[in-house]
Amino acid sequence: MQSVTTCRESAVSLKREAEPFWHHVVSQSHSCDLLISSIVAKMGFDIAPLGRRVLAGNMMELMERHGIDDPAFLLERLKLDPELADEIVSEMTVGETYFFRDSSQFDLIRDEVLPELLRARSAGLPLKIWSAGCSTGEETYSLAVLAEEMGLGEKVQITGTDISGSALRKAAAACYDQRSLRGGASKRMYPHLVPRGDQLRVSEHVRSRVRFDRFCLGTDELPSGPQGLANLDLILCRNVLIYLTPDVVKRVARQFYQCLRTGGWLLLGPSDPPLWEHAPFTTFTTPAGILYRRDPAMPHSRALGRGNTSVDHGAASERSRDLDHVGSRLKKAILTPGEGPIVRRILSALHNGSMDVAAKRAAEAAGKHPLSARLHYVNGLALMAVGECEKAGAALRKLLYLNRSLAAAHFLLGKCCLPRDHKVALRAFETAHALCADRPPDERVELMEDFSAGQFVALIGREIADLRRLRQDGPDAG
Repeated sequence: MQSVTTCRESAVSLKREAEPFWHHVVSQSHSCDLLISSIVAKMGFDIAPLGRRVLAGNMMELMERHGIDDPAFLLERLKLDPELADEIVSEMTVGETYFFRDSSQFDLIRDEVLPELLRARSAGLPLKIWSAGCSTGEETYSLAVLAEEMGLGEKVQITGTDISGSALRKAAAACYDQRSLRGGASKRMYPHLVPRGDQLRVSEHVRSRVRFDRFCLGTDELPSGPQGLANLDLILCRNVLIYLTPDVVKRVARQFYQCLRTGGWLLLGPSDPPLWEHAPFTTFTTPAGILYRRDPAMPHSRALGRGNTSVDHGAASERSRDLDHVGSRLKKAILTPGEGPIVRRILSALHNGSMDVAAKRAAEAAGKHPLSARLHYVNGLALMAVGECEKAGAALRKLLYLNRSLAAAHFLLGKCCLPRDHKVALRAFETAHALCADRPPDERVELMEDFSAGQFVALIGREIADLRRLRQDGPDAG
């Protein structure tokens, strides 16, 4: 272990190394701001000021790779070079995906959503499913395999869309390596994969169930009949809305509602913002996440599976009033006093080595109080303690949606991503470092009150320096 003094020296050294680069960025700040603002406006992305600062650095690296010395020229190139635009999208988003990711959500679709849809469907009419933000296609093919497992075959039509043309081309090619097959549930794909060189290709039978198209949720209009994005039975939009501005999220929520048939379902990712205040969905909370349904006539207190609860907005004539009532009631429940004792019990279980107990308590508490920053943070800690780094990352991203200024959350997110994605980890560490560097050195770090801002800067500086050395010495694990 390095001493705090050595950590400080590492941070100072890192700052000196970075100074020439940042002077170059600052010298072209107007052009960089123009570039980033143009991209953000075009895609409807939500990038905080600190995120823009990190993105500016990434843009300069991208320019160097392409031999461009002025951000204004990069902006012009973007109009002519879709591949370059895809590179920028990859800098702004994580793009983390693999087969049957968050398998509990696929189980929810299999056990509750699809049977409910089939019960209400006229014979011969196919189920229409949309995977919004499908990236390289693993989610869409997982849905197709799930349908095969249920014997639905021709009864399901699946559309995958994404903003990235290069991601969609990979999705259409349907060739994957072992990175797309990590996670226990991914073994369900093996009967449907065919060796092709050093990769595996999804079988023709499964590929025939899926089509892909380019679509930008941030700017494109919905419903879109020509693209098959209307009269849908199920929409999956997992971990996409976290990148969009609040105004765009509100618009997309209303448009998702319009895209669904009566009785249709919407499933979001664990990190995504809640939509119950933006459109008159019937809202269900489940252990696998929040489900939304376009069905105002559903009976009150309808629950999905054992231990799940629902929120019903009432009859169509009372939708607006009931929606306001439900939103208010949820907020009151979320903000109920008593957070402190819950946190202490979870931390006590962690300190006593009862990791599984702590993780269970933390997950339940965060589910009941989805606007509590401290409970999401403790949930992330507990999930890390039991080795569930991906789920911990989801909890921390949800926390950062609530409050992006929490250096502790960015730092822990970097720790979660470190084993599998050095690039994302470095970005999270740099954001945490910048947040603490702007605070008085003696100020306590929110959520990690044992540290002062000065101590945290030194700690994170060491992490950044070590990670940059690792990236220079060998290939990036991400």
